[in-house]
Amino acid sequence: GNVGLEAINSTNDLSSVIIDKTAPVVTASISSNNTINTLAKEGDIVTLNIASNELLHAAPTITIDGNPATPNPTTASANYTATRTMVAGDGQTVIPFLVTKETLIDRAGNGPSEDLTSTNDASSVTFDTTIPTITGLTIGSNNTLDPTLAKPGDVVTIEFFTSEKVQEP
Repeated sequence: GNVGLEAINSTNDLSSVIIDKTAPVVTASISSNNTINTLAKEGDIVTLNIASNELLHAAPTITIDGNPATPNPTTASANYTATRTMVAGDGQTVIPFLVTKETLIDRAGNGPSEDLTSTNDASSVTFDTTIPTITGLTIGSNNTLDPTLAKPGDVVTIEFFTSEKVQEP
């Protein structure tokens, strides 16, 4: 390049240029609309929230459980959400997500060195389509004459075991 006679340290119109060499700090959290937001079943909606400490150049490329998920908004922003409605064929596991590093760039062109694949708040959602089975079902009452009978005022107790942890009835 040309060697200048003197350094330029001001402009005629009072404008300025900020040199940004720092990649944005991007965080993620994930949840579902299930009653227990760490679980999802077929038809539940899983939501990925992405936040950056500065405006990103454009909407990032996102996949949830290996499927493309459209970010909202679809323009430059510092905060995005993406959703996926779970279907029967999805994997029964903790639901993975991916936000590609090439699309997590700020307006100066800085980006992270790795894809975003984990949450910073330890949130996760597990997809489960297995219907629990009931075993060891017993029913009885506190009827003093016969525990297989009940009359008004008697307490009837049902006990059972399930093949996996279930919500309290």
